Amino acid sequence: MEYDEARGRIVHSSDTVTYEYDGLDWRLANASGPAGYPHALVYHRGRGRVMRFGQIVINAYDRTELWEWDGVTWTHVPTSGHPPGRISPEAARYANVIHDERRDVLVIFGHVLNNGSTSTWYNDTWEWDAVTGWRSVQAGGPIRRNRTLAFDRARGVQVLVTETPDFMSGEVWERTGSGQWSRRQTPTMPTSMAGRFVTYDSVSNRVLMISLSTHTWAYAPVNPASLLVHGTGCGGGATPELRPERSWTQAWTGGVESLDLTNVPQVLAVLMMGFQDQTWAGLPLPYDLTPIGAPGCRLRIDPAGIASAAATGTVARFAITVPNQPALVGTRFFQQGLVFAQGSNAAGVLVSNSLVGVVGAP
Repeated sequence: MEYDEARGRIVHSSDTVTYEYDGLDWRLANASGPAGYPHALVYHRGRGRVMRFGQIVINAYDRTELWEWDGVTWTHVPTSGHPPGRISPEAARYANVIHDERRDVLVIFGHVLNNGSTSTWYNDTWEWDAVTGWRSVQAGGPIRRNRTLAFDRARGVQVLVTETPDFMSGEVWERTGSGQWSRRQTPTMPTSMAGRFVTYDSVSNRVLMISLSTHTWAYAPVNPASLLVHGTGCGGGATPELRPERSWTQAWTGGVESLDLTNVPQVLAVLMMGFQDQTWAGLPLPYDLTPIGAPGCRLRIDPAGIASAAATGTVARFAITVPNQPALVGTRFFQQGLVFAQGSNAAGVLVSNSLVGVVGAP
C-alpha cells in the first residue's frame, strides 16, 4: 500500500487487483494488473507515479519486474543491468523498495534464496534509474532476516530497520547517497521485529514503525533542524521567495544549508543572516522600508552577516556551510533575501519572506 501524492489517493495492489482510497471510501480501480507476489509499492516523486517492484516466476526461477500506475492502468517499465549468471534483482521476497529523492533512484536491500530446504540471506543493495536500469552497488550492511526500508526526507538518508543477530532486539542502519551502510546507535529499540512495517511521516518528520504487537515506534534525531516561514516579503506577484532547496538541505551540523531565492529580476541577489528579530541598529523590527522608497517592504531580521549569489535564470542559490560543532546545536537564526528590481519602486529593491531556523544534529 502506498500514497500517490500526485493524485491524493492511497493505492493498494493485491496480485492483479488494484484498489484506491480517496479519504472517503475504497474503490476497485483495476482488475487486470500485473501478476506476481510478493511485491512492494513505492511513490517515485521524480516520475510522479506509484511504482510496483514485484516478483514473478519464469521456468522455476525468480525474477523481478517494475510497473507504474497512472490511476487507470499499470504500465510495464523495461529494465536492464542484470549481472551475468543470475536474473536480478532476484527473489523480491523479504525485500522492499524506496525512492531516494536525493539521487532520484529506487533502492532495494537484501533478498533470500530458498532451495526448498534451506534459505540463504543476502545483504546486497541494488539501485535503479530510468537511464542505467538496475545495478548492484557495494554498500555493505547487515545480513538479516527481517528488514525494511524508509527514506528520511528531513535528512536525505536511507534508513534500514532490522534485527540483531540474536533476534532479541532491533537495530537501525543508515546510508547517505552512494555511500556505505553504517550502524546507528539508538538509546532504545523495539524488542520484537516480527511483522513490522516502516514508513516516513513527512508531517512529523519521523520514521514510524508499526509491529504486529500493535506498538508504534518513532525514529528521528533528538535535536532536529528546522526552517519555517517567519514573515512575508514584498513585490506583489513578483515577490521574491526564500526557501530550502530540498527538504533535507537545512542547517545540520557538519552539512551545508542550501537555499533558493526565486523571482530574482536581475543577476545579483543578497542573503541576509542574523540571530535576532527584535531590533536593528537600535530600531525596532520589523522595520518599514517605505521611507527609503520601498513601500510595503519590511526588514524583519537583524543582518549580522550577508552573502551574495548570481542568479541562474530567476533563481539564486546560496550554500552555507554549517561547522560540525556540537555547541551550535539548538542555535536559533533568521534569514531574509534582498533583490535589486529596477522600476519596482523608488529604491529599486524588494525583500523576500524571512525564515527562522534551528541548527540540528543529524
